[in-house]
Amino acid sequence: MMDSRKHYMDSQRNNARFAGILLLMGWSGAFIFPFISVLNGADFPENIAGSGNALAWGALIQMFMAFSCSGIAVFFYPALKKQSPALALWAVLIRAVEAALILAAAAMLLVLMGLGRQYAQAVPEELAALRSLGILLRSAYGLLGSAPGTLAFCLGAFIYNYLFFRARLIPRWISAWGIIGACVSIASGVLTILGGSSSSVDFIVDLSFGFQEIALALYLIIKGFREPVGLPEPTR
Repeated sequence: MMDSRKHYMDSQRNNARFAGILLLMGWSGAFIFPFISVLNGADFPENIAGSGNALAWGALIQMFMAFSCSGIAVFFYPALKKQSPALALWAVLIRAVEAALILAAAAMLLVLMGLGRQYAQAVPEELAALRSLGILLRSAYGLLGSAPGTLAFCLGAFIYNYLFFRARLIPRWISAWGIIGACVSIASGVLTILGGSSSSVDFIVDLSFGFQEIALALYLIIKGFREPVGLPEPTR
């Protein structure tokens, strides 16, 4: 029984460390802004053709983010299902939705890159239609990358931090910070959808939540999961 318990905890700690690494890798999205700044140019979409492969690099970063958030759900699931199989499954499904939204945003960047090249070669009669299409695609990209993706991310984070808090798999101050951060971010996302949010407030909320994710990632990499509280001994 002791060997079974030790094997179980070693497996869970390894899963936690892989999840921690993926949490840090997921923050690669912070480096995307220089690559998508062309979308805000005054000469959009003409400037896309002169930006080289900037949007392609942006799309690659977002694909990397999608891989990371999917992997996090996979590595957290074995520990979370011991607490609540239903909530653990919901966390996986929500992370899958988040990954799908990120991949859709990446695809939108690739479409915009192709449109920019087409715009540079278009005859004058086609420019107005292509510009309108570009503005529409840019708006769709902004929508995919803001409120829906944020809500999916925060709902997933709320579930796993709540289960971490309940089982004391990590220090409770880290999971409590995550629960509060997720709730505030969800409220901020709803306000964004309703048009009542402030960009400065959003930045502060995201920054605070980001520090919590980094603290969680570092703890998982260094320590792994603690032994859960109130669970039966694992069977062979």
